[in-house]
Amino acid sequence: MEAWPGPGTPRRTSIDVRSKLAEPGRPPTCGPGALKGDPKDSPAIDFNGTHHGDELATPEAMLALADHLITHPDEPEVAKLLEKYAIYLQPVVNPDGLAAQKRKNAEGADLNRAYPYPREWFRFETAPEAELVKDLVDEISPKGAVAFHSGARSVLWPWGYKEETLGDANLELASRVAAEAMGPNFEALQSIQDYKAFGDFADYAYWRHGTIALTFEISNWQILANVGELKEIVATTVRGSMAFMTALDRMPDDPDGNLLTRTLGE
Repeated sequence: MEAWPGPGTPRRTSIDVRSKLAEPGRPPTCGPGALKGDPKDSPAIDFNGTHHGDELATPEAMLALADHLITHPDEPEVAKLLEKYAIYLQPVVNPDGLAAQKRKNAEGADLNRAYPYPREWFRFETAPEAELVKDLVDEISPKGAVAFHSGARSVLWPWGYKEETLGDANLELASRVAAEAMGPNFEALQSIQDYKAFGDFADYAYWRHGTIALTFEISNWQILANVGELKEIVATTVRGSMAFMTALDRMPDDPDGNLLTRTLGE
């Protein structure tokens, strides 16, 4: 499916739908939508939301980011990103959890514990929805990636599964730039400083592809109090996402196509 962003705008939005069929009567996993004519010709940036179905602000923030990119194509910052990158947006990774407003999927799996991580490819859980996200990341090997969550106000970088100082200046810089753009109530932390998590998305993308992969915790609350609160959350998330992509664009690639050369695994 393809849609034009606006009258007189030469860029197209192409939607490549890959779905995990949800429970009967539920919509399938959404996305990804690639904001570019031909994604294969461009370096990739990936955003996803709603790994946890009770984090209700995350799909709204993802749709707000899509709206910002599509409706502001003449802004220099947006135009440069759309011209150079294929931007993948997956608003709802966990459709059954979202429908039930529950953290886990219909089979009771936590989708953000279902990715391989550097411990002999062990997985804490497995889930078809996470497998689709993993397949996309393996296909596009994104330069940058962000997973939207809620429950705090922070921008987190890997690792989440163990305590180790990575010494990755680009990773920490992207985190701090995004947190600063989101406002004084947001802080940049290594993920494990928040809490230990085995098998999360950001750890996998960073480990396997050298992706500058972050987690945005976009709100202290999972259940939204009112529309005004949601407007503030989506506005701060769009600001942080744009700052992240702009910082990413200013980082040089290494000869292998990743920001830094890394040895995969342990």
